[in-house]
Amino acid sequence: YDFQCDRDVLGKKHSNDAILTPNFTNILVAELPAEKAVKAVEALVKAIEDERGEIAEAVWEKLRDAGLVSDAEKDRFFTQLRRFPTITWQLTPLPKGATAETLLAGVPLAAGLADKIKTAAVGGDWFPAQITRNSWELDAVRTLREFHGWDSGVGGHEKDSQTGREEAVVGGEDWWKSRAEHLHIRAKAAADGGRPLNDFLWPILFRERQKHDRFGALQLIKRVWHWAYLTEKKGLEATHRREPGGKQFPFPSTLHLAIHDPAKNVLEDQPGQLESKREEEVSGKEVHGAYFAVLALDGDQMGAWLGGEHNRDGPTKQFRGDLSHCLSNFALHCVRPIVEACDGRLIYAGGEDVLALLPADTAVDCARFLRAAYRGDPAFIQPLNGLATRLHRHHLDHGYKEPPDIDAKKAMLSAFLVAAQRGSLFGAVDGRHGTLWFDPSLTPADSGHGRELPLPGGILADAHGQHPAGAAIPDVSAGLAIAHFKEPLQDVVQAALAAERRAKNDLGRSALAVTLVKHSGETVKWGAKWDSGGLGLLDLIQRGRGENVLSGRFPHRLVEVLSPYLLTRDAGEPARLEEVAGFAENLDAIIAREFALVLERQKGPADAAARSEFLRAHQPAEMLADFLAGLPRDGVQDRLRAVIGLCQVAAFIEPAVHSTAFLQPKGDA
Repeated sequence: YDFQCDRDVLGKKHSNDAILTPNFTNILVAELPAEKAVKAVEALVKAIEDERGEIAEAVWEKLRDAGLVSDAEKDRFFTQLRRFPTITWQLTPLPKGATAETLLAGVPLAAGLADKIKTAAVGGDWFPAQITRNSWELDAVRTLREFHGWDSGVGGHEKDSQTGREEAVVGGEDWWKSRAEHLHIRAKAAADGGRPLNDFLWPILFRERQKHDRFGALQLIKRVWHWAYLTEKKGLEATHRREPGGKQFPFPSTLHLAIHDPAKNVLEDQPGQLESKREEEVSGKEVHGAYFAVLALDGDQMGAWLGGEHNRDGPTKQFRGDLSHCLSNFALHCVRPIVEACDGRLIYAGGEDVLALLPADTAVDCARFLRAAYRGDPAFIQPLNGLATRLHRHHLDHGYKEPPDIDAKKAMLSAFLVAAQRGSLFGAVDGRHGTLWFDPSLTPADSGHGRELPLPGGILADAHGQHPAGAAIPDVSAGLAIAHFKEPLQDVVQAALAAERRAKNDLGRSALAVTLVKHSGETVKWGAKWDSGGLGLLDLIQRGRGENVLSGRFPHRLVEVLSPYLLTRDAGEPARLEEVAGFAENLDAIIAREFALVLERQKGPADAAARSEFLRAHQPAEMLADFLAGLPRDGVQDRLRAVIGLCQVAAFIEPAVHSTAFLQPKGDA
């Protein structure tokens, strides 16, 4: 509502594209008069379903008018959509004569939480007891939710090519030849003749290289709704880069994200030329690797936080409201600015749940910045501004335009990246824990109109912004999947979500897990706790390579010298070696000695003075010791694999953004 109705929420200079980033909460809590509750919830559900229906009708009309669908597919299209989304709800009234004991009967609670809830009820506050039971009952409803069985006779046997679940509504080579190909022919003829074409988007939304694909109802909506609904029904226009007709919302391809060209206008490519232009960009590129990253981030123990386990008084109405407000601040005012300041683009930000696409070489930094913002820790601001400064200079040297000026022939820099480069995006708030200052102003005249953002990390701070001694601080875990731009995007998204689960389940939360999907097919997995020193060591290696202090071979060579100490290459293999007495006790010293030897021999082309200054400033040996100290003491092989995995990640990610070549103006030798 704020984004659509109050343009001052992000500032008038900023794009309203933010409303295209989904952030609708998956749980809504409300207090309602008992006599009106059922009708109110039914009205809410109907409103969501009606909006879905309007979107579906707009898309169907657009597809039908273009000749891409016919009445024969209409029933299948709308039948699929009636099953989306799944909405469940639960009302928990307060019966006369109820007690906290009766409301909590059967509800599994953490030790001590029941006492907090009962104490609140004695004082006349029934909300903690009601919300605790409601959450438990809603979980049961969602587990045993009602659903309508699929009528297998409704459609054909072919499945949606993207999901593999829903039956296809249209698609396949015959559909392409009979209904879609003529749109490409019209577009090419118009382009060759220099004539405008109202339907210029069809060749982009349904590409020739996808002519064998099949599309279910949701896939059709995802491709067309911004045009059919947002633009033509709602009149919403993107305010960054205006396309022909001025009413579209371009999004970079995975290639353009990978090579730090996030505002690349793929619609400039004429039909049939997109693939060749992509190959030219990759083959002619000397600085950036053609790898991108999907970042999935999620709050740790959100059930416990929302359930009030860490709050002195339990899940009171005030506490839940404050926490919800902090989560909204993070999702709406921190995530998108940080992601775009790292040259990424946001897919989803709802509460503590984030999904974003990024260049491979800024993805780890972005994850660390988001975690710090979630906790309200201002330590990330200076490195974020420094990264944005390098990106800003690079983009200006490669033809980008800085907002608020608009040049139809040039790509537009993100306003958030510009604000970060100027040091005005985020600021610390003196004396307050878990609160940041947010000011996305683009010009000095606009500065000072920011505001304080209470964030989840400060939810337990007192009225003076100070944490009580021993108070818990909310945290997040994240997963990164890094892959070649030609890798199927949905596969990379699933790998990122799996890495996020690995960070929570295998690394014990408050961690980052990384999955590397090499173009050769090999997969490498690694992870570390945020504060273990592992990410600092990874950053050191990347900066050393980028600044030519370390050779590009450094992480590869360290893997080579440490791998022989492994008893097995892979889990389940018979051991090749036998561990000798004293090996475990001396493992850290062995790793440190090999590290020092490789550090000495794998020098980059930087001169001796620059190398000496880098080593003095970063202290690689101390950082390695810090990383090793944070690893579990048991499991010698796991400790070795942790160091080897870190080096494999470092070897795989080209440190483009840290290199001097990254700042080379376009066309210079």
